[in-house]
Amino acid sequence: MTDSGVGDDDQAASSWTYAYYFENGLLIFSSEIRRYHNNETNKEDQEEIQQYYVDNHLVMQIENGVMALPKHVSIDSNDTRYQLKELRQASDIERIYKCPDL
Repeated sequence: MTDSGVGDDDQAASSWTYAYYFENGLLIFSSEIRRYHNNETNKEDQEEIQQYYVDNHLVMQIENGVMALPKHVSIDSNDTRYQLKELRQASDIERIYKCPDL
């Protein structure tokens, strides 16, 4: 499953591509790529995080090509990735990705 888009956050004109891979209902791999304009250096930057899971536990994380200590060791039921594996139809996505009330 992939999630990609363009928006504006605290860093100017960010874009993202997230990809989640499931096997037998469990997350086994995720890839997150974010591109943005770094206002401090006035250059385009990119962050990439790859995560490998076994039985919903993070076993390896690579940040920008460098092995890193996992930040979250397991996925709980509130995690968006956990909820994505329950999708059965496109309309279910609205339940997970809700826009905040303005």
